[in-house]
Amino acid sequence: GGGFVLGESSLGPERITYHIPDVLGKEAPLYASGTHLVVGAGYSAITTIKNLIELKQKYPATEVIWLTRATNNPYTVLKEDILPDRKALAQLGNSFTTRATEGVTHMSDVEILSFAIQSESNQLEVLVRSNKDAVQTTFSVDRVISNVGYKPDSSIYSELHVHQCWATDGPIKLAASLIAAGGGGGDCLKQSA
Repeated sequence: GGGFVLGESSLGPERITYHIPDVLGKEAPLYASGTHLVVGAGYSAITTIKNLIELKQKYPATEVIWLTRATNNPYTVLKEDILPDRKALAQLGNSFTTRATEGVTHMSDVEILSFAIQSESNQLEVLVRSNKDAVQTTFSVDRVISNVGYKPDSSIYSELHVHQCWATDGPIKLAASLIAAGGGGGDCLKQSA
């Protein structure tokens, strides 16, 4: 992990994205009725998949191939989670790994070996290998959504040399004032609204 896969650096933004795309809004035309590869096992990945499944309700030909390195349920469901949407996302993600879901193909314990554009179909060919038995599989997809370590886009203030909060990647003074004002004793999840 951490480096580019063979062929990845030559893919432009029309083929690969590294953020949660707005598939239910302005980017819907790019994702409607296509086959999309989602890579990752965090909350960004399952949010993307949830949104693509919702898009599938309107465009039934929309398909998702989801690749993870995790071998079992990728999400820990917190019984007393104070964030009900996070709990729901964790349960949804784990359900895709344990039961068949129309429109979602999940493969675990795999790694991507290469990306290549198919000359005839103009689709993206993705070669993956199972870490269990080294079997290689090829998928044809329209787009890749790489959700393998999402962080906020700080480009708007990157030249200002803003000191960032280690926990949120937001500006430190803003994070500190929100925590202090909320009375949560330093726990951002215990802040009052």
